[in-house]
Amino acid sequence: MLAAEFVSRHELAKEYGICFDGPVDPSRWPETHRRLFEDVQKLGDQKHGTYRESITVDSIEKPWRAQTTRRAERLVGLSDKYYDAGPNERSWRSNIEPEVFHRFSVEVTCPECTSRLWESEIRAALNSLEPFADSLEQRRERRKACECPDQLNGYESGINMIFSDRAEAAIKHDPPLKIKKPKKNEQESELPDRVYGLRKTEKFSLLMNSAAVRDPSRRLRDMIEMSPFAEEREPLLFPFLILEAKSSKQGDTAAVEMQTAFCIRRILKLQHDLKEATGSESCWKTGPLLWFFASYGERWKVSSCFVKRENGDIKWCVIDLWSGDIRGKDGAIQLLLIVDYIFDWARDIYRSSIQNELGILATDAIATTDPDIFSMRERSVSGWLNAFSEVGSFSADNSFDDTTSDLDYLSIIDPLGAVRDKSIIETRFLALHITANDIEDFLLSYTSVEASREAIYEILRYTQSSWRLDAATLRHLENCWTGEALRQSDENFDEQEIFYTHITILMFMGPKWQPVRQITCLAVAEAALKIMASKVARVPSSTPAGMRKRPIKSNVLRNALVKYIRRFKEQSVSQNLTAAVFMMCLSSATYRREGKIENELLVSRGKAGYFGFVLDNSPNVHEMVTATYERHKIGRRQPVDQYLRFSQIQTKQSANNFGGIQIWPDMKPLMFHVRGCIMIDGLHKNGDIPKRCLYIDNVCEIEQILELVQCACHQGRYYTSVPSDLGPRLEDGFNYINQSTDAGEYWDANKNHESIEKWLEFLEGMKTSASSVPSPILISSDEESNDGVDEQDTKMANT
Repeated sequence: MLAAEFVSRHELAKEYGICFDGPVDPSRWPETHRRLFEDVQKLGDQKHGTYRESITVDSIEKPWRAQTTRRAERLVGLSDKYYDAGPNERSWRSNIEPEVFHRFSVEVTCPECTSRLWESEIRAALNSLEPFADSLEQRRERRKACECPDQLNGYESGINMIFSDRAEAAIKHDPPLKIKKPKKNEQESELPDRVYGLRKTEKFSLLMNSAAVRDPSRRLRDMIEMSPFAEEREPLLFPFLILEAKSSKQGDTAAVEMQTAFCIRRILKLQHDLKEATGSESCWKTGPLLWFFASYGERWKVSSCFVKRENGDIKWCVIDLWSGDIRGKDGAIQLLLIVDYIFDWARDIYRSSIQNELGILATDAIATTDPDIFSMRERSVSGWLNAFSEVGSFSADNSFDDTTSDLDYLSIIDPLGAVRDKSIIETRFLALHITANDIEDFLLSYTSVEASREAIYEILRYTQSSWRLDAATLRHLENCWTGEALRQSDENFDEQEIFYTHITILMFMGPKWQPVRQITCLAVAEAALKIMASKVARVPSSTPAGMRKRPIKSNVLRNALVKYIRRFKEQSVSQNLTAAVFMMCLSSATYRREGKIENELLVSRGKAGYFGFVLDNSPNVHEMVTATYERHKIGRRQPVDQYLRFSQIQTKQSANNFGGIQIWPDMKPLMFHVRGCIMIDGLHKNGDIPKRCLYIDNVCEIEQILELVQCACHQGRYYTSVPSDLGPRLEDGFNYINQSTDAGEYWDANKNHESIEKWLEFLEGMKTSASSVPSPILISSDEESNDGVDEQDTKMANT
């Protein structure tokens, strides 16, 4: 670096408040990072001989120690090799850096037993005020070392999917830096040798694509800057480690600091702006932190970069914590242990902090794990759940209560209130399929001829604005929705036969406060319609204005319909819960004129018209088909009639269930508490249905549930809903279908606290029972829940 450029950079760094303070006394360390810095210096004092001697003693609990020793010895050998070969920077970088940062490229969990392949010598220090502190400590205590023979003898396997890096990629500066250089006086970007950051996993995608709390019309990714690099296909998010490397001959420490100063500030500012955006709601107690590695051939230095306020101004501070020579075994083992520690910090603490901050700014619920990361998955914790699933439970009248066993998920039911995992959803398909062969049986099911004639009038009226679907598309529709399909051997279903079909999609709360999404379908074969019309004399009443009196002759394309239905299933946990709380309802419609009709969602365009869904505040088809289904049931036994179809599945939504397009018109998402929970009050008068429900992110201990109930009561928005079984009639539900999603007040403004107190007393009473419940058996060693399982299934047999 030329002298003029160095001076220019130095002056600008002072202007920006960038301070390289060198190795300072620990009394000057920020309290928020003190324990981290102490641990790094402790590891920096480790001696190779002492570490090697401890291998035999700890070989069972820490089998990776022998491997770390071998890696240090290999690093020493490589350093000697390239030291003798000369001061070529590229050779040093290409051969030494992969060894030093090896941990950031491999998996931490054994693919066979899901135990740990290795751990940091010291667990990364965790501030007890962090919201995830308790759960992290519990996970750490559960972790066990892998004992698989293949893993004990070899290098770590797998690819790390949490982190990624960029080598010599441009970090953009806006505005450009005023740096005097030959032929130009501005620097728009700089290329640090290597930067490590967070990979855009499915969980980050969900957060980035979520609508912003402060402006729901915009995505969070458009409001918060998350990467300092120029536009990339897959961005590197919120970097936490930067490296600048030189050969041993170019070991000018001051020049390296000035070369990296503005990239350090740029990355720290990215973190700082995120924390500032969350304001008083921020849960990031420790705050921004960046690790700075500088290498000069065999000599390495580790520094920490953080933000502090001084007399109202922001300072970007860099202090040195360790330096050493990796040609010596002590220096090599120290550097590898420090990198292990930073990996542990970045994985367990930093990443969670960033996600928590983004979660505060996002309207969508945050899944607890990343399904695309093996080591973040965890199996069901059924022991605790099964023990409490029956505590305080009671029998509710549920006309669809023919379910098989539930998934292992949180469901505490009591008349005063329910507690549920908000990612669990119930999907139902109910259809009345009438062919020419079914007509006589169908009409005989009515108690009188007059009643059967009225049913024909009703069906003819509904099919006047229906869609034309072939039988194969109907089969696809049910299969896409619940995974079931019409049997290939059904004699009444020719795949080419045309059915005039009306579809209603309804979201609502079931009697146990389970979110339900239901397709109700009336499908009548063309031949059957002709027979029905011949049995009645008068013509049914006209259809609403804007709709055709005769069905549009073109068919709805199967691919278009299936694609549209899948969009419903791809909605996020937040969107589905919102739609169920406010009982959103859409019905199929056909129309000829160009352009949109009010609240229209287009499925496809046929040769003669348009097919779409519209908001339906009086879903008559749902009522008629449901009434027919109820009339044919005998107790809990499903109807045996060929013309009735019912299937049901209970699933756990995963992080990749995100609807990029809002499927429900005019729906504002629920405002979740910062802890990810929300409490919904019931407007119903049925004493057999819990009064209210608390929805939480995942499984947690009863003490945490108590805390979440209190948080929701005093700090959460006040929403209401009407849980129901939606049997033969919607009853009071008609008054609440497609209602506004605005919350008029907060829970603490609600005066009905007496039953809340009784509910809290009931939950307090569960603590005693909890103490006698055996600890859950965990198969995986990391995250709390198993959101990695996409739509796990509990299916009900079809009729």
